[in-house]
Amino acid sequence: SLARIVRRTLRIHVATLDDNWLVGPAAADPRAHEQARRSFWAFQGRELALWRRNAKAWMQALHSSDPILIWTTPLCSDQLALRAFCCFRRVLRPAEPMLTVLQMGHSDHPMGALLNIRIKAADIRRALAQAQPLSVLQVQKLQKDWEKISAPSPLLAKPLNPSDKEYAFWMELGKHQADFLPSLHQGHLVL
Repeated sequence: SLARIVRRTLRIHVATLDDNWLVGPAAADPRAHEQARRSFWAFQGRELALWRRNAKAWMQALHSSDPILIWTTPLCSDQLALRAFCCFRRVLRPAEPMLTVLQMGHSDHPMGALLNIRIKAADIRRALAQAQPLSVLQVQKLQKDWEKISAPSPLLAKPLNPSDKEYAFWMELGKHQADFLPSLHQGHLVL
C-alpha cells in the first residue's frame, strides 16, 4: 500500500483507514461517517480492534492543530478518501485546514487507475520536495465534492456541467453509483 511505502521511505507515522470508499454509506460529518462505515462492514474480533485503532489515529489527525500531508493516488477510492478527509478537516478546523496533498502515480482514466499503480521510493521523495499546501478555496472545493458524493441522492440525479474539467470523473462515478449502490427508500432512489 502507499502508506507502507511512505512509512518505509520516510520513516514517518502514517495514519490510514483502509476502506473501499466506492462501496457503502458515506456522511459529511467525520464521526457519523466512521460509525456508518464500521456498521456497514460489521467488523468483529481482530478486524474490529484494528478498525478502531486506525479510526482513532485518523480522528486524532483530523483534530490535530498540526499541518497534515495527504498521500494519495489516482485510484478512484483514494480520490474519494481525499475529498472526505478535506471535508472532515474543514468540519473540524474550518479556518485553518492546513492540508498538503501529494498525488502519486498517474492515470488517464477519468476514475483513476483501475488495478494498481507502481510507486517507488524516489517518487515519494520527489513528491515531498515539490509539495504545496492547499489553499482554503481548494479545500472548500474538495469539501463540496464530498458533500455531493455523500448526499443521499445519486450523483446523476443532479445536473452536471459538461464544461467542468472533472465532468468525466463525475459521470463515471455517477455510473458506478447507478450500477452498484441504488436502493429505493419511501419511493425515492437513494444511495
